[in-house]
Amino acid sequence: MREVRDRYEIFLKVCETGNFTKAAEALNYTQSGISQMMAGLEEELGVQLFARAKKGVVLTDNGQRLIPYIREMVNQKEKLRQAAFNINNKVEGRLRIGSFSSVTAMWLPHVVYFFKENYPQVEVQIFDGNYDEIHD
Repeated sequence: MREVRDRYEIFLKVCETGNFTKAAEALNYTQSGISQMMAGLEEELGVQLFARAKKGVVLTDNGQRLIPYIREMVNQKEKLRQAAFNINNKVEGRLRIGSFSSVTAMWLPHVVYFFKENYPQVEVQIFDGNYDEIHD
């Protein structure tokens, strides 16, 4: 069963990939579906969020101004989901790990394998890079 995502989560994925097609592939949607959802979000907010470029899209200045609020809203929604799951004593949700490449390659595979064996309902996301990339 495909996870249903809201337009704000999809917005963040488009920002991450810089491309409707890549976001669609990552989320198992069609490119036209992503495009329509982003157009709907722009209409809902009354703000152009993306400028179309040759190789994808870039955030407009207004999109840059709104991204912290959208990120916070998505995080709050995830916290709500996690709290509801905790009521039922289930461990589910998303675990985001920021790591340096050496740690990701040498240490994390064993830890993530153990974690997934014990908590299969948790989606593990690993972001690796330098300090600034992990912070972002």
